Formats: sequence, C-alpha cells, structure tokens
Amino acid sequence: MQTALLRIPALAAILCSSTFGFEDSEEILQRFLKRVRTDLDRLPNLVCTQEVERFRRSTSEQPWKKWDTFKLEVAAIGDQELYARVGERSFSKSLAELVGRGTIGSGQFANLARQVFGGHAVKFEYKGETEQEGTPALEYTFDVPADRSGYKLRAGTAEAVVAFQGAFRIARSTLDLLALEVQTYDIPDKLGIAEADTAITYARVSIDNAEVLLPRVAMLTILATDGVADMNRSRVGACRQYGTESTLKFDNLDRPDAKSSPASAEEAAAAVAELPDRALFDLALEAPLHPSAAALGDAIAAKLLNPIKDGNVVVVPQGARVTGRIVRLEKHDRPFPVYEIGLEFTAATVGERVITLVATMVDAGPEKGLIRQSRRLEPTFTRQRGARMDILVREVQQGQGILTWDAKRGALPAGLKMRWRLADSMTRQAGPATGSAQPAPK
Repeated sequence: MQTALLRIPALAAILCSSTFGFEDSEEILQRFLKRVRTDLDRLPNLVCTQEVERFRRSTSEQPWKKWDTFKLEVAAIGDQELYARVGERSFSKSLAELVGRGTIGSGQFANLARQVFGGHAVKFEYKGETEQEGTPALEYTFDVPADRSGYKLRAGTAEAVVAFQGAFRIARSTLDLLALEVQTYDIPDKLGIAEADTAITYARVSIDNAEVLLPRVAMLTILATDGVADMNRSRVGACRQYGTESTLKFDNLDRPDAKSSPASAEEAAAAVAELPDRALFDLALEAPLHPSAAALGDAIAAKLLNPIKDGNVVVVPQGARVTGRIVRLEKHDRPFPVYEIGLEFTAATVGERVITLVATMVDAGPEKGLIRQSRRLEPTFTRQRGARMDILVREVQQGQGILTWDAKRGALPAGLKMRWRLADSMTRQAGPATGSAQPAPK
C-alpha cells in the first residue's frame, strides 16, 4: 500500500470529534455505504462511452509515452460489466478480445466499487479528515484478503485472484464517493507483475433528470517485474438510459454451436456462399484518417474500386461502400516516429443489403508517408524516409491489414489504395481471429 495512504495528520484526529458532534465515524460510514450502494444499483440502467489512453515506459526514470487510444461503450448488467465498440449493438464480457493487445483493465465502471462497498465482510478503518480536489472529505481505508477477493490479474495464460487494499474519500457534506484507490498485494510470481494499482475519481451527473454517481477518471498502473510499466487513463463520456432500441449479445449466444432462427441461418449461409474464395479486390479510403486524433474502434469506410465477382456474376459492384474499424493504433518513436495502424473491413453495402466480409490486406499504396513492409529477417532503410522504405513486417491477424505510416506526414489521405484478399468460406464462417491482451485485471 502506498505510504501516502497511511499518513494520519494529528490535527485530523482532533478535528473529527468536534466536527461530527454526536455522530461518530461508524455512523457516517453506514450512511455512506447505504448511499453508495443505491448509486451502484442505478448503474445497470446506463450505457456510457469510455475513452482509454494507454501509456508505457521502460524504466521509472523515463517519461510516460502514449502509444494507443481507443473508445468503447460499457454497460453494467447484473454483476457484470459488458463492452462494445461504439455504435455497435452487440456487447461482450471480454474487454481483452475487443482491444486485442496490450494492458487493459475492466471493472472500473462499477465492479471494483462493488467489491469494496457491496456488503461482504470488508473491514473499514476511519483515518480522519482530508480534502479531495479542494472538497472537504473524510478518508477510510480497507483491506480485502485473497479468499474474499474477486480481483483477478491475468498475464498471458496465467491468472490469479489476488488480495487488495486501499483507501476511499467521501464528501463531508453530501457523503458522495469522491475517490477510490486500490493496490493489489501478494501477487504470485508466475504473473510477472510487481504492482497493480487503480485510482478512480467520481462525480455526480444528471442523466434524464436523474442524479447518478459515475467514475469520472480511472488510472490503472501495472508494473512488471522486469521494470516495464503500463498506465491506462480512462474517461467516461456520454451516457444514456439503456432502452429497448439496444440489444445485448452475450458470450454463450455467440458460440458457433449456439442456436439461431432458421431464417437468419439461411441468410448467413447464402451470403457466405456468394463470395468467391480468396478473391482480390481494391479499396480506396473514403476520408482522410488522422492517426493523432483517431482511436481504437473508430469506424472507417472505403470505396470498392473493382467489382467482386463469382465467375461472371457480380456479387459486390464497383463503387460499393465497404465499412470497418480501426483495430490497432500505436505510435513508435524508433527508428523515427511512425504509426502502426491496423484496419479491419467487415461489411459491404449493396442497396439495402449488407454483405459480411472477412479479408486480409496484401498491399497498399504507393503513397508518400506509407512505409513499405518487407518479409526480410532484418529491416533495412533508405537514406531518406519515403514510400520505398522497408520495415520488418509484424504479425497480421487474419481479417486485418497493418499500415505503417510516417508520423510527420500527418493524415493518411482520402483515396489511399489498398489491396485485400477475401478469406476462404471456412474462415469466413469462423470469423476474424483475435489476439489476447496481457495483463488484463478483472
């Protein structure tokens, strides 16, 4: 636990008796717990957007460098947090599958607070009066041993439920939760994680004439045993009441063996059969893509430059609109600033019909600023940055394409040409592959 959380100003202990009068700290704690549990019970009616910025540094002496940003939607359903890409109607339990790689944490919207304040036998200790961003506050600490914890750390295929401790601060006048800080301890060596800390600040907002307590900013910091540190900064944005116009899609309904209605199954089979196996097609970006302002999960669109045919039959005509999302967005500073941008195109619109696509990019350009990729074992570079510069190709997931872009060139232009190859029918039925995020606390 951080030393700062254990400091108890002598003056605070003196002030507490005169401030509370006949109401002691335990009575205030019980009133707060009742209030915060009511706030947590209201969250399942909401769906909120969440923007996450990810930072990394190799040693504590180095500054944090942002390498990734993504947006998603989060909903608290029952005792779970479910996630979706912005604008999609399907929610998933697995945040790691949506993000695909890097450090990511779930539970910050509601479940971490439920772990602390949800009614199980957590011991609280009053620490005195303090303040939170200028607001007079009361501070309490807590400790949750591993056998009562639901906090899970995962690194690769290794995972473990760990103990955690921390502190929270509540507004003295309203008893609103202002801040929650959590530090894990007794982390098993097999995870390769030395520390995992979370700090969340809260604010009360008005949504559809209802006052709701929401996490405003959440900071997750993971320190690996090799000294590499990752930090995620999450902000909750627009929220709406969950209504009948949205549809939740659970993991057990997404399995290939899950039952579906005969009509939808026939339509899906017909759509797959019409697309020719491994056919090549060319796309041109519909609008400029600004990597400095984009985020993982942002929608993208392109124009089909040549028809996709099954023999002599045109399945998708030239000019059709093809849509997808950004699935990777990383900035690297060596050997010079470049963006690594992963695209995934998943649908073509023909009239009122939407045809599902699974395709992998095989080439792009030429375009100034686009760094050509090579399959040589070692990267080689020309004297000046340009379209012919070669860089060692990284892994490309099936159903995606990776563009390496010179950061000094600004935006990828509208009209940027890319060549893609359709997957075979068996692969299209299985869907695109996904990576794994590590570590991924729950």
